[in-house]
Amino acid sequence: MKELTHFSDFKILIEMLYSVRTAYYDTPNDTNTVNTILSISEPILNRKNSSEENLKQYSTVAISLVDLIKLGKATDKDFEVWYQRAKIHLAEMFISLSYDFLNNDNYFPDSDDELDKMLLEFFDGDFFIFRAAHYVASRRYALKDPMLCYKNTMSDFEKEPELLQKIFANKHYCYSPEKIKDAIYNVCPICDSEEEKPFYCADQAILDHNSFSPAKLWMKCNGCGNLYAYNFPVWNMGEINGHYTSKTEGQVLTPRNQLVKYSNIFNHIKKFNLGTKYLEVGVGSGEMLAVALEMGYDVSAVEICREDCENISGALGVDIVWSDFLKYKSEQKYDVIIMGDILEHVSKPIDALQKAYDLLNNNGILWLSTPNFNSAFTRMRKFTDPMWNQKNHFTYFSYEGLEPFLKKVGFTVKRYDVSERYNGSMELILQK
Repeated sequence: MKELTHFSDFKILIEMLYSVRTAYYDTPNDTNTVNTILSISEPILNRKNSSEENLKQYSTVAISLVDLIKLGKATDKDFEVWYQRAKIHLAEMFISLSYDFLNNDNYFPDSDDELDKMLLEFFDGDFFIFRAAHYVASRRYALKDPMLCYKNTMSDFEKEPELLQKIFANKHYCYSPEKIKDAIYNVCPICDSEEEKPFYCADQAILDHNSFSPAKLWMKCNGCGNLYAYNFPVWNMGEINGHYTSKTEGQVLTPRNQLVKYSNIFNHIKKFNLGTKYLEVGVGSGEMLAVALEMGYDVSAVEICREDCENISGALGVDIVWSDFLKYKSEQKYDVIIMGDILEHVSKPIDALQKAYDLLNNNGILWLSTPNFNSAFTRMRKFTDPMWNQKNHFTYFSYEGLEPFLKKVGFTVKRYDVSERYNGSMELILQK
C-alpha cells in the first residue's frame, strides 16, 4: 500500500510486522524478509504529515537493514532498531488517522473486534507514543466494552498524566488524581438498585478541565433503566454547579438564550396554574428569573453557587438563598417551582423531586428540564451528542425512566416539550 488511509490497513501492517520479526529470527537472510520490510516501509515513507527529517531517519535505518540482510551481516540489534522505529511510525500514523474521531467526541462507528484487540496488544508499552496510541485504541471500546475502556484510559493517564498535551498542541489537560478524588458509585443514586451494567465510557480529558478524571463511565441501572456516573469527584457534587455568570461593573447580565423562549414556557404554565408564588431552583445565568419578574411572578430563588447568588441578586434586585436545594427551608408554599437543568446535577434526584412536591400548593406546577438520553437529538447524533461529555452531570434520565418516579412522588405530566434551549433535553410541566 502506498499510503495508509483506513483503519483496516493497520491490521495488514501489524500482521506483517509480527510475521517479519518471526521470519527474521528463523531465517535472517531470507529474501522474503527484505520484501516485507520494504512493503512495511512504503506507507511509512509516503506519510503526508510527517517531518522530512523523521522520514529521512527512518529511510536511512530501513535501507541500512536491507543492505545488511542482503550481505548476511545484519545483527539482532540492527533489526530491533528498525522494528522499533517502524512501530513508532505506525503509532503516529494511527493517532493521526484517529485525530478527527478524537475531536468528534471519540466515537468510532467502524470499530472492528479483531483489529481493536490487535491494536491494544500492539501498542501496549511504556514509551510515550505507544501509551498515546494505546489510549486512542482504548477509545474504540467506549461502547462495546465501556469498563475496559475506562480502566485502560485511567491506567494510561496514571502513567502519563500529560498524555493529551503531547497529542494535541491546543490541549492542556493534566491528570492529578490526588486533587480529583473520584468516588465510585456501585449503587444507583436514582433507585438504590445494585443491578448495574457499564453502558458508555465518555472521554473527559478532551474537555481540558483538570478537575475531572480523564474518563467518565456511564452505568445503566437495570432496576430503573436510567444512567448514572460510576466515577464522580466527591467535592464536585455541590461546588461545580453554577458559575454561569461573571462579576461585571454595574452587575449587567448577558442572556444566553432568547428571552422569548422563557415567556413561551410561562404562557404554557399559566394554562394550568395562574398563581404567582414562584420559586426558582438554580438560577443559572438569571435570564429565566428576569422573565419571571416581567411576567408578574412574586419570585424567590435558591442557588448552590455563591458566585451566581451574588451576581444575579445584585443585577435583578432579588434575594437569592445560597443553599443546596435539599437543605433549603421555607414556610412558604409555591404555585410554580422551576427546576431547570438541575436534576442531572444532584446526588439524590428523587429526593429533590419529592421536596419540590412538598413545597407546592395543591395544583401547583413544577417545570422541569433535564437531558433525555432517548431524545430525538441523541437518537440521531448517537454518541456524538455533547450531553455524554457533560463533565458535571451525575445522572442521565430518559422520559420512560423518569415518568414512574414522577407518578410515585405524585405528579401528573401535563405537557412534554423538546427543549428549544438545549439539544437533547426534555421540558416537562408537572402538576401536583
